[in-house]
Amino acid sequence: VVMKFDKLTKHLEWGTYYGGSEEVSPISVNYACTDARKLAVPPSGSGVKAYVYTTGTTNCSDFEIHRNPQTMFSNALYQAYTTGYHRMWVGAFKKDNGTRDWATTHGLLDDAYGEEGLAIAFDTQYGLAVGGRVNQNGYTPTTLSYPCVTPVGAYQQTEGGGFVMHFNPDFTIRWSTAFGGYDENIRRTQVTDLCFTRNMGSTQLWLCGASWGPGFQYEPPANPTFGTALIASFDIPSLALEYANLWGGSGTSVAYGLDFDGKDIWVVGGTESHDLTAVDCPAPASMAGVHHTYVNGGPDQNFRRCDGFILALNP
Repeated sequence: VVMKFDKLTKHLEWGTYYGGSEEVSPISVNYACTDARKLAVPPSGSGVKAYVYTTGTTNCSDFEIHRNPQTMFSNALYQAYTTGYHRMWVGAFKKDNGTRDWATTHGLLDDAYGEEGLAIAFDTQYGLAVGGRVNQNGYTPTTLSYPCVTPVGAYQQTEGGGFVMHFNPDFTIRWSTAFGGYDENIRRTQVTDLCFTRNMGSTQLWLCGASWGPGFQYEPPANPTFGTALIASFDIPSLALEYANLWGGSGTSVAYGLDFDGKDIWVVGGTESHDLTAVDCPAPASMAGVHHTYVNGGPDQNFRRCDGFILALNP
């Protein structure tokens, strides 16, 4: 569902279902399902600002794709559900009345894989970005070859459990790459949130999530046995990877959200690690009245006990 509420009265102004009714076969879950996972709402105005942009996942073979020829989406990405056991979808709905002017799926051209949209961000100057994860249907190892779109100088990774995409002003794909580690038996690598930032005269696309398996070798912490939280940034003009790192200890850690306040990058998530240190969780300069601990309150990571975490990073 996509819905809009009046900011003063909190009344529902418009709302709609979006999805399909015909399940792709064979599917282990045995029902048709479309999720809307995240949305991006630009400041009020005309043109690209007049829409709310959404992303999610669908396994509906009759998911209705659309691009309104009378709008800026006339040449936008336009892929019907042809292969894959589920696919990412992205769409644009008019803020004032919910009119759908664009909707498309995207995914690997291989029935063994599915793609999920988990993150979306919009910048009035640099446009739309979408991220998420690639899942395998079952545990039989096969070769993953993500459908990359790689401008000159841009980062490219053909194998990885996460993905990130950036769109041109006409909503064709400017750049698309896999990202993070890849492990067909765990399948938890993912990009969970995206954020555009302007800092020191440059523009970056930041992402967070998690990485499991080989393929991501950027300064990992000691003994990331079960996978760790992922934080990275790309330079938007060049699409080069500027920064990438993992955070966490020997237990599972996942970053779920990030934001930028003009000074720091803020990251939140959950961790099962019991071996974090003051290096992982440094105390602020002034501790007066501040909550701070690097001790996980759960008794045993083997029982999946998890505490939340919050980080502030100097970009």
